[in-house]
Amino acid sequence: MKALKIFMVVLIAVAFIMPLTVSESQAAAWYTCYVNRAGQSPSTVNVMLSEVSSPAVFYQTYFTLDPTNKTALLSTALTAMASGMKVFAYVPGTTGGTCTGMFLLDQ
Repeated sequence: MKALKIFMVVLIAVAFIMPLTVSESQAAAWYTCYVNRAGQSPSTVNVMLSEVSSPAVFYQTYFTLDPTNKTALLSTALTAMASGMKVFAYVPGTTGGTCTGMFLLDQ
C-alpha cells in the first residue's frame, strides 16, 4: 500500500512537471530561414521569418529584432530580401520572440 502511494505521488509530480519542460522545437537555436517581411512598428523593429526545412519548424512567424543591434539585423534582413538569399537566424523558439543574431547565407 505504501509503494502504491509513493508511485501515485511520483506520477502526479511528473504529470505537473512535464508541461513545464521546453521541447527541442521550442528551444533557442540557429535556424536557416527565408525573410518574408521586415519593418518597424511603433516601438519595435520586426521580421517575419519562415524556416526552410520541410515541413518547416515555423512558417511566417514574427520576431522582434534585438534593440541593441537592430540596425545591423535589419540591414541583413533587407539584404536577404532584396537578393533572394536565406539567413541563418538565432531565435528563442518557434513561436516568436527576440532575434539576436542573423547572418546571410550564400546558398
